[in-house]
Formats: sequence, C-alpha cells, structure tokens
Amino acid sequence: TLEATVLESLVARRGSWTTAEDLHPDRIAKRSAKARIKGVVFRLRKKLEADPSTPKVVISQRDWGYRLEDVHVASQLSTVPPMTWGFLRYLAQRLGLEDCVLYRRQGHDLVQVAAAGPKAGEEEVVEPIVLRVNQGIVGSAVATGEALIVRDTQLDQRYIPDALPGRTELTVPIVDGREVVGVFDSESSKPRSYSDEHIREIQQAMDLLREGLGR
Repeated sequence: TLEATVLESLVARRGSWTTAEDLHPDRIAKRSAKARIKGVVFRLRKKLEADPSTPKVVISQRDWGYRLEDVHVASQLSTVPPMTWGFLRYLAQRLGLEDCVLYRRQGHDLVQVAAAGPKAGEEEVVEPIVLRVNQGIVGSAVATGEALIVRDTQLDQRYIPDALPGRTELTVPIVDGREVVGVFDSESSKPRSYSDEHIREIQQAMDLLREGLGR
C-alpha cells in the first residue's frame, strides 16, 4: 500500500527532510503528489502519534516536506513513549498479526515493555511477564541472535503460554552491533501464520526502536 511505502521511505531517511514527490513511488504531478502524501501522513499520524494534532513523530515543514524523528525508547525498565505503542499497532495491522509483544533485554532478564493485541492495555502491558535469557522461545532467539518460526508450539518444549494460546510463534531478536537488546515476539492461533517475509519486514521495522532499547 502507499501508506506502507511512505512509512518505509521515512524510516530509511529518518532524521532528514523528504519532499512529497520523493515519498511518492510513482511519477505524478507535483500538486497531486503533495495532496496524496498529505492524506497518507494524516492517516499515519492517527496510528503513530499520541496526539495527531501536535505531531512529534512525523513532522512537516512547508517547502521542505516531511521528517520522521528518531525514536528513542525510554531508559526506564517498563515504560516506552506513546509512539512505540502506535508503531506496534500499525505493524500488527499491516502484517495481520493477532498479537505482538516487544521485550527489552535488561541484564539477564527479558521484560515486556509494549504490545499490540490481547497484551495491550492503556499504554501498559497487561499482566507483563519477565523471562530469563535462554528461557522459552523468546530466550532462544536471544541466545542464537537469529529469528525463529515455531510451526507448532504444542510440539516445542520451550513454549511458554501467555495471553494468546498460540499455535505458532515468531520471534525476532533486535540486534545493536553484536548485542541483542530486545525481542519482537508474535503468536497466532492459526497454523502456518508466519513466513520469511514477516521476518524481513519486522527486522526492517525494528530498526526504529533498536538504539533506544540498547540504552
């Protein structure tokens, strides 16, 4: 979709101004590009901003275009800025995910700090759990530094049930340099829900949150 294409372009150029013409994937008239991108940004702000009327994530400047501000997850153990929640909701909607949870690595622990789906409360994780590194499928991704797709959680002894009784699970480590600083985890009640394309898109999206998780 055009919405996804624009967000990917803003992520790739985050911190820099980009004109509407450069954000639009097709060569169309300048006035048409501005009108279409303006509508797309309006919809993105509704999903990403705490208050879309005073944007702090996707900002705009006449004649300069649009800029995605760098996102730094707060250093507190269990709090993240509103944009993180909006970003997870957008990602879940775009990829059709029933559930997703963001973990921050804190020493030897993995702490749930944001979510979309059944674990998401009013900007707080519902009944958050803390895992040890190497514990569960999430911990295994930290240990190996590689994404995992578990096709049948009932056959995997590492599986730890959470809010959604998942049949399949996808876990993507968030790596900063050589260090795993967090984990993106998703479960689905349906079999064969995940693919390598999910991994690729999630890894690209997590670039926005990587630096803050490592702080």
